[in-house]
Amino acid sequence: MATGNFNKQTYYTVRDGKIVREYSTPTNNSIPRINKVGRTVHEEFFDFLTGYITNITIKVNEDYGNTWQLEISDDLSASKSEVVQFPYSGGLASSLLKTLPNISFGSPIMLVPKLSVVGDKKRSSFLIKQGSNYLKHFWTKDNPGEMPPLKKVKIKGKESWDDSEQLEFFEKYVNQDIQPLISRNKNGAPKLTEDIVDIDEEIPF
Repeated sequence: MATGNFNKQTYYTVRDGKIVREYSTPTNNSIPRINKVGRTVHEEFFDFLTGYITNITIKVNEDYGNTWQLEISDDLSASKSEVVQFPYSGGLASSLLKTLPNISFGSPIMLVPKLSVVGDKKRSSFLIKQGSNYLKHFWTKDNPGEMPPLKKVKIKGKESWDDSEQLEFFEKYVNQDIQPLISRNKNGAPKLTEDIVDIDEEIPF
């Protein structure tokens, strides 16, 4: 007879520049909030999350929209992971996906959400720190490489930017290039010991 444990995952979202964990009952550090369906939830807020990237997937949800799910663990072979969920389209997805080619998946990262306010608009993004450096985007507006550009479209008389082709490009890249790379790095990785909690230095963008 053999015994074992199911994988344990802790789920987080991102809101207003913070990583958020939700509880059904209060904790010592939680803040209550009434959500969109009128239910009281209790939330804890964090500035960053550190660990090895152990998976990147898309969760399909026809009612609320698809989301990216980024799994981070203290150990590449660990059964417990932290899962950060964020919208399929938008600043969080774009900033992370454009940085992927510059990440060393055999080393831990620090995931830092950032909120910028421009006029009356909020712009969310991720900063990725590895070692002592914040990583730059591999694909940029000035150097897009094979990344498709955003397309300007008109919907009900209003112009907006369509990122459908760009997201399809990122999804294909994750499946064909990043997932195999993560799989190769899951054997024999050391536990997380590197100190990467200094987030006060200058960021690259």
